[in-house]
Amino acid sequence: MQFQTSSFFLLPSSLVLISLTIICIHLFSSSPAHSKQNNTAESGVANSQCYQKYPASIYPEAKAYCDGLAETKKTEPEEIWRNLTAIVEHNKKLIWEDGNINSRVLVLIWTSWNGYEENLGKYMSLERDVWVTAVPDLKEFCTQYSNTKNTNNKVTLPYRINQLLGLTPEKPEKNQRRKLVEIWVEPKYLFRPTPDPEITDREAELDFSRSNLFVSVSNKYKYWFFHQWMTNNYPWTRLGYTYDWGKDSHWETIDPNRPINVGLSEFIIRKGSSIKIHSVSKPENYCRSDLNAMGIGD
Repeated sequence: MQFQTSSFFLLPSSLVLISLTIICIHLFSSSPAHSKQNNTAESGVANSQCYQKYPASIYPEAKAYCDGLAETKKTEPEEIWRNLTAIVEHNKKLIWEDGNINSRVLVLIWTSWNGYEENLGKYMSLERDVWVTAVPDLKEFCTQYSNTKNTNNKVTLPYRINQLLGLTPEKPEKNQRRKLVEIWVEPKYLFRPTPDPEITDREAELDFSRSNLFVSVSNKYKYWFFHQWMTNNYPWTRLGYTYDWGKDSHWETIDPNRPINVGLSEFIIRKGSSIKIHSVSKPENYCRSDLNAMGIGD
């Protein structure tokens, strides 16, 4: 899931505070965590429009995507997943540059942009915020998926990755252009798109912290968060994980206790961050390679 950075950051500080105050007052009683009423009629209209935009005859299992758009408008305590990937030195699954813990960590982008491939092995500065997952989370899933004998023939591996990451249904000509890009990034440039954006714990909260003196969230971040909530056109959970709308989940071989629709832990690299492109791979190659042989581009 990728997006344009808000123009909010160009506004004068006084206007920022006024805008933020208005938004917070409006959303205090209607935010996903506090809303007590579900506008069924409005959701029904939105779903109907989505079904028309993504007919099942063209987009396999697209109804689940449309349902996810409505479902993620609200967040509930039981939807909190307490096994998120934490970016910490004692997380043995993470891959650090040159094996140096707390240097740069390896993360993954699913994209059709060719600019990463053009900069393979080089450093570059991001021109927008970019949504990523930690390596090897997606690799663990897709290696199992690509080897299963029970897949829906209409759901190709690239399409299944879109489902896993909570992206829109795509036609083959667009979906097949996507590649998996591994990049090195310093953890300080990462945050979770949740009310508590820290990346070192294993669960996200429903609301911004009001009582913890040691954990604070800036007004700038709150504005960004609310702006995303109002304008984001994806099934965004806001709980630190992607919304997996695929029926053929195959999580039973990886994590049998995983709740339905819980995808991968997601993070955002901030606009302007310095990154290094490590590898660029087609999903068919990335997902069949050995988990211990990371970083082989093709």
